Amino acid sequence: MQVHFNFIVDLAAVVITVMLLPMLLVLLCWVLESIGMHNIAKRRGIHHAWLSWIPLGNMWILGSISDQYRYVARGEQRSRRKVLLAFSILNTVLSCILIGGILFVLFQVFRYSGGHAYYGSHMDYLPESEMLRQVIAPLIFSIGMAVILSVCLVLQLVFTYMALSDLFRSCTPENHALFLVLSILIPVTLAFFVFACRKRDNGMPPRREIPQQPPAEPRRAPVEPWEDHS
Repeated sequence: MQVHFNFIVDLAAVVITVMLLPMLLVLLCWVLESIGMHNIAKRRGIHHAWLSWIPLGNMWILGSISDQYRYVARGEQRSRRKVLLAFSILNTVLSCILIGGILFVLFQVFRYSGGHAYYGSHMDYLPESEMLRQVIAPLIFSIGMAVILSVCLVLQLVFTYMALSDLFRSCTPENHALFLVLSILIPVTLAFFVFACRKRDNGMPPRREIPQQPPAEPRRAPVEPWEDHS
């Protein structure tokens, strides 16, 4: 009996360890990526840099970093922060709907299991065609939602990697291609690359000197050329 108990304890310890390791890795990646984007956004004057610590908000900060680089370095007006935030919200809503649809399908399958429907303390027998209709209809809806969600997730990934390319170009242009490719092939490396870029601005144009105002005119507050005015 003692042998069996020790085996169960050891098995439980292994299972808990296997479950905890991915969770700890995800937590570590989230912390490193948040620190990296927060430091970059704060140093470049992007408003609300603390949003990098919040899901959905971090997409806004990433898009803002990309938009700022495009404008300062290339004179291009982009709205990737709005696109990334919109896709993040849309995919979150679609995911909730999909989960609800799957749960409803499972409920319908359980409800009509055994060829009858459960209604409290009594059972109503339905034709097989009717039971199939009430199960297949939500199943088709869930499959459609899954297809739409997959397309939206792919589009979000495309815009995310475009924004990450700008982030890496603005921080370390000599390594941006390598960082981007490895981030796509090995997603866990992304957080480490963003964290490594937190103190670099090698790809950003030099800061402009603010001309001194004549003494007769009222002195204006210094304006940071990289400041985000969105």
